[in-house]
Amino acid sequence: MSANTLKLRPNEKAIFDKLSDELKDGWQIEDEKLEAEETIEELKMRHDMFRGSETCKKILDAMSGVKDEEALKKAASEMDFSSLAQEDAAELFFTLGTTAISAIIFGALEAADSDDDLEGIASLTEIRHMLFESNSSI
Repeated sequence: MSANTLKLRPNEKAIFDKLSDELKDGWQIEDEKLEAEETIEELKMRHDMFRGSETCKKILDAMSGVKDEEALKKAASEMDFSSLAQEDAAELFFTLGTTAISAIIFGALEAADSDDDLEGIASLTEIRHMLFESNSSI
């Protein structure tokens, strides 16, 4: 994947397409074709094994209690992930799983107004893709 590539699902691509032409310029879109979501049991096990920072634990606890997709998108939009250390972020996203990451991506796309925003989203789409690959190999 090149640095300027977003791996998006159809609903995310629809949001990206609404961004300004200036913002979209230089960005490539790849269709995210994998769909290997985690089971409830897998997510519970990851949550139980989580050993991240207190900040990560607060984010994890806040998002873990959310069940429906719209509420998950809302919760994700209220979180500040920018201050997390890379190691904490990796463990947090692994623990949250692909459904929560997708909600974060969706919310971030809706709020995106700079290339820096899209760079962060591109990283999240790559993390989600790697988790999909891992989940599909189990």
